[in-house]
Amino acid sequence: MPKTASMDLLIQNPPTPAQLILLLHGEGGKPQDMAPLGRALSAAFPQALVVAMQAPLARSDPHTGHTWFHSKVELGRSNPADLQPALNQLAQRIHAHQANSGVSTQATALIGFGQGATLALHSTLLNAPWADRVVALAGAFAQRPEAVRYLGSIHFLHGKEDAITHWKTVMQDAYCLRDHGVDMTAEIVPLVGHELHTRFIDKTLERLSTHVSKHLFEAAVASAPGAENTHIQ
Repeated sequence: MPKTASMDLLIQNPPTPAQLILLLHGEGGKPQDMAPLGRALSAAFPQALVVAMQAPLARSDPHTGHTWFHSKVELGRSNPADLQPALNQLAQRIHAHQANSGVSTQATALIGFGQGATLALHSTLLNAPWADRVVALAGAFAQRPEAVRYLGSIHFLHGKEDAITHWKTVMQDAYCLRDHGVDMTAEIVPLVGHELHTRFIDKTLERLSTHVSKHLFEAAVASAPGAENTHIQ
């Protein structure tokens, strides 16, 4: 596993994890920034392995934290090409966490803030996505996708006062996913800026606790008694 994995913050580690929840901090941040969310998730999902991962690239001033990729941001968008090295390395680290814990992709949730949200969103465009549930906090796609075949669920939570990425950019992404038939939700939270607000934490818990992915729901319906007479519009 890459060296940065040793800097990941282990928030909860049950003896036999049933779920894996991975947290990706924002640009110039650190794993400890995600600790309040991690602790709340640990209380809600006691059988989950909860890990806040550290970005690999140190800033020129190490006291300002780490970043996942270097990119000039314009109108809340990064250059998609700048993401590729980060996606490649993150894939190795996430697969290692899954292998070590014995938790499958279907039982993995990926939650990112800011730049971490951008990476989490772009992971859903891969041929083999890393997680069945993705939560994007205060972040958007680097480039609005042209085609999406993701079967899991994606949840956008964004502050209306976010000065980094405008809330309309996030809603454009959300509408794009909806038009491609992706199972998604999007909520713009008033009076919240670019921050890991307590309202984000509460709403993340709500989404992960109550939202059943469309493909799981349809599979359950298909396997239920009398399913041959059931038709979902």
